[in-house]
Amino acid sequence: MSRHIRSIVISVLAAVLFCIVAANVPRADELYEAESKRVVRFDPAAFSHLPLEGGGRRASEDASRVGVKRHHPTPAARNMLAADPPPQSTSDVSDVDQHIAETGNTRVRWEGAARVSLGSELINRILYEAQAIVTGQREPERLRAFPDCLEDVLVKVSGDPRLIGDPRLVPLKANAENLVVSFRYHDRMSGIPVHDEQGTRDRPYDLTVSFDAAKIDAALHSLGLEPWKEPRPRLALFVGVQNGPTPYVLSSDGDRGLEQRLSLTAAAYKRGMSIVLPAASMLAGADVRFDRLSKIDLERWAALAKDAGGDAALIGTLFWIEQEFGWRADWRLVSHGDHRWQIRGVNFDAAFRNAMAGSAQILSGRGEPK
Repeated sequence: MSRHIRSIVISVLAAVLFCIVAANVPRADELYEAESKRVVRFDPAAFSHLPLEGGGRRASEDASRVGVKRHHPTPAARNMLAADPPPQSTSDVSDVDQHIAETGNTRVRWEGAARVSLGSELINRILYEAQAIVTGQREPERLRAFPDCLEDVLVKVSGDPRLIGDPRLVPLKANAENLVVSFRYHDRMSGIPVHDEQGTRDRPYDLTVSFDAAKIDAALHSLGLEPWKEPRPRLALFVGVQNGPTPYVLSSDGDRGLEQRLSLTAAAYKRGMSIVLPAASMLAGADVRFDRLSKIDLERWAALAKDAGGDAALIGTLFWIEQEFGWRADWRLVSHGDHRWQIRGVNFDAAFRNAMAGSAQILSGRGEPK
């Protein structure tokens, strides 16, 4: 009997304790109301020191509908998407060109109905810089990003993608901090109110790192390589995509392939290549269709590249391979000959990086891509 009584007493005490605790815990609706009031009291001035994309807060509906951050420096820029990249793709580039906005770490110039391009002048100005996505602005996070940025710059300046993963870079990457001349951050959540700890200490940033040109050139010399100083040809891109019943050829102003356009320009920025995509009207007038990409001869490609505003033609066909759960990309560069290579089983970001890396390797005189 005493055991039964003890059980009853314990149950009663537990119920009383629960009621006391519950009476002192705010209800969910009370918490929501308190949180709402806290958010309403948010003071934008407290965060005015954070870098804004392009230095402005006006929104572009054209950009927002495709997920591009909606802060552009000028009224004209609101009609543009951005390129960097870089790649989906994917820094604050207002100090580079006021007409280049940004999406992630990708710079792309979208000039209305004109062409998507990364010009040679811009490429020369960003040749010795690279980007990485970091969490917060603390020094340890920044130092972790410097080595990979250094590798990207060495590949970009030399035009030699064979440096990627080269063990000879290990001592150079360990000393990467001493080759840096400046760095800057771009808040990837610019314009979004800080609402919790994630929005302060652990906010994501695009980190752009600029390296000392003389030291980069010296590092390449130590590896037996010369910087690729000659003017870089602008590649006119003729890229067909097959994913579903209706294939298409990428254009600067077409309804399809926005993600591929952004990824292409991100890859071009990463490897220091100047590119241009033809307008849909130019492709239609020249009868450039997916099923004809393999049938056009060298002379015709050279002429089409000039018509598109390029110096050389880079032709690609991308096929989605369901069994490999990836893309197969066949590339053909028409410049002082006919150069071909392939990559497969990758996403299209990797396919486009392979296209830019292979083109850089050929045009810089580093041999043929494998």
